[in-house]
Amino acid sequence: MTGMTGMAEGLGGGRAGLGELLRCAGLELVGEQRRENVLPPRVAWRPMVAGSTEPTVAVSEDRADQVDELNAQWYRLAVEHGILDERGEGDFLIHVPGNGGEPGAGEWTRVRLASEEWDLAGVLGERAGRPEFVTLSLDGEVLLGATAEEYETWLILVEGISARQQAAAEAAVRESPGERGAARFHFWRPLPTAVVEAGLTHPSRKVRHPLVEVQPNITVEQWERILLDESATAQDRWLCSSIAADRGVALTEATYARLCSDPDSEVRAEAARLHGVPARLLETLCSDPEASVRAEACGRGWPRLAEPVRRKLLTDTAAGPRIQALLMHHREHPLSRAVFDGQELGTVAAETCRLEHDLAAHLAVHEDPSMRRALARNPHLLPALVGMLSADADAQVRAEAAVSPVFTEERRATIPLELDPRIQRRALGWVTALHGDFAAVRRLARSPQPAIRRSVARAQHLTGRTVQPGPRRGGASPGCGGPTAHGCRGGTAARRPG
Repeated sequence: MTGMTGMAEGLGGGRAGLGELLRCAGLELVGEQRRENVLPPRVAWRPMVAGSTEPTVAVSEDRADQVDELNAQWYRLAVEHGILDERGEGDFLIHVPGNGGEPGAGEWTRVRLASEEWDLAGVLGERAGRPEFVTLSLDGEVLLGATAEEYETWLILVEGISARQQAAAEAAVRESPGERGAARFHFWRPLPTAVVEAGLTHPSRKVRHPLVEVQPNITVEQWERILLDESATAQDRWLCSSIAADRGVALTEATYARLCSDPDSEVRAEAARLHGVPARLLETLCSDPEASVRAEACGRGWPRLAEPVRRKLLTDTAAGPRIQALLMHHREHPLSRAVFDGQELGTVAAETCRLEHDLAAHLAVHEDPSMRRALARNPHLLPALVGMLSADADAQVRAEAAVSPVFTEERRATIPLELDPRIQRRALGWVTALHGDFAAVRRLARSPQPAIRRSVARAQHLTGRTVQPGPRRGGASPGCGGPTAHGCRGGTAARRPG
């Protein structure tokens, strides 16, 4: 294989650009961006670029109907092998490379064919007929990708993913280093205890570390053995403690104590991030000789720190822990403009702290739009200032203000927006807090704001009476009905067979 080409300029806008590109291809984004419980995109791309791969279907670039043929063959394979249902419908996962990163960078996007007309082969590539994308069934068992070769484009189908993954993982703990390279990314599925133990005790760190990073079936005893390994280098201890913190691993008090007293300051800083670390150990770390350790312990442990420890951090001679302490302190106590200007607290304070009125009014007209956007996300802001930000000249400031809980849905509908409503964002905390309130959920399900309706859709218990279609801004159809920032490239759009 000649390898994959990079995506064209269409992804230059990050998540917004990706959403627009997928819309132009006739796809509808489903739900919020999230990490799916399937193989990561970086693993899914490996069969697409491997030198030993053979195509399931190859379509020559000399064909006049190359785009239509590629779309038709992708659709046929997707239906026959379960990415789409027997009617050619249903949700699936897609990954498109872009932003100058590696082919598998980023997460999956959950989509569906939005209408009768769609055009993956004509849009999702550097030019029509040169697509680069992978699609995956929701259960993670069937992979179907497209990649452009020198004189033709290949569609590559891989089935039985979980069985392949487990076989590869089991082989990795017994094969030679050269053979092991292809299997080292396959540890993300739960493996039998004996296989996990064999991998964690393997002499090669190239086997041990991928297991530690992604394998869900690691016991507390195994984690403690990994973290307290006296033969490990400081770099390995830091890496493993960082992974344990990211994964929310709970440990014994003796293990927490060992990690909090590690001779390496980076390990101690990661120890402050561990789930369940006792308050007394966090207070010890707040007096650590290293400022970075004190700052981490302050941010993680503030609600559990004694008042004398808090006061000491607020006057710390090092900027890092002092600023962290001020940010935490002023989540409860109003922040003055003098302190804000003198300590360089920035957008984090504008977004998270309680602000005195003169500071909030000053930030509402700040020359930097990013400061005003941060202020618009502040949950403590007075309604009058939120209303002022909802009329801001910057579209993103208005968009942030538009999802504030201070507005009624009628008032929210009057706020002018220019952003693509399909841009995905995190669930709104104030909406998710109302998931148990049926009346509130039903009211918010009709919000003119897509971000609010998406946050409602994340509720675990929804009924048909609750979820009814909300209004669309501008009456835009799911397809690409006009010129966009990226254009609608490609030939004749595909149609689902009747």
